Amino acid sequence: ESIGNKSIMRPTIFAFDVETTGLDPYDNEILSIAMILLSSDFTEIASKVIYAFPTGSVDERAASINGYTPDEWALRNAVSQDQLFTEVMSFVDTYSRLIPMGHNVKFDLAFLRTLFERNEAQQAFNRVWSYHALDTVSTTLLYDMVKFNAVSSKLSLSNTCERFGISLCNAHDALSDIQATVELFRRQFNSLAGTEKAAS
Repeated sequence: ESIGNKSIMRPTIFAFDVETTGLDPYDNEILSIAMILLSSDFTEIASKVIYAFPTGSVDERAASINGYTPDEWALRNAVSQDQLFTEVMSFVDTYSRLIPMGHNVKFDLAFLRTLFERNEAQQAFNRVWSYHALDTVSTTLLYDMVKFNAVSSKLSLSNTCERFGISLCNAHDALSDIQATVELFRRQFNSLAGTEKAAS
């Protein structure tokens, strides 16, 4: 879109990461979500991080991984699960057919979908997000096949970022993870497009 000579960037990609109370999206909840809206050339348009208190229990292993404690979340101005939905909806409500992006994005999408289902907002979910998604696990496999005619068995975000020289200073922090994921996708895309040297 444009007004006069000024171009208005509209987001195409919804890059996001969630930290959760456990692994099952129907039995567990989102503890934090980091969201970045990107244009098709990967220009960042907007971003938001939300921390949320759970209504149920938190798996002990999950808490040890993502650092959740009630006191720590209070310091981060955590909101209720109802307010979490309201804030996510407010962030994306004017958009449609955003392409979700993440590392193993199906996991994150399942929790996001469940959040909307719990708030009887399935139609809004289907309007805002495309059925198609960009997963940097899949793009890493594609990258390896194109560049090396082989695939790596080490596909965690930490391992993959290390390969590409991307700093992941705070793994399992939603914002740190999604910023690294966006940079990972950008480098893979540029390399396959011939504008960057391949990572070994």
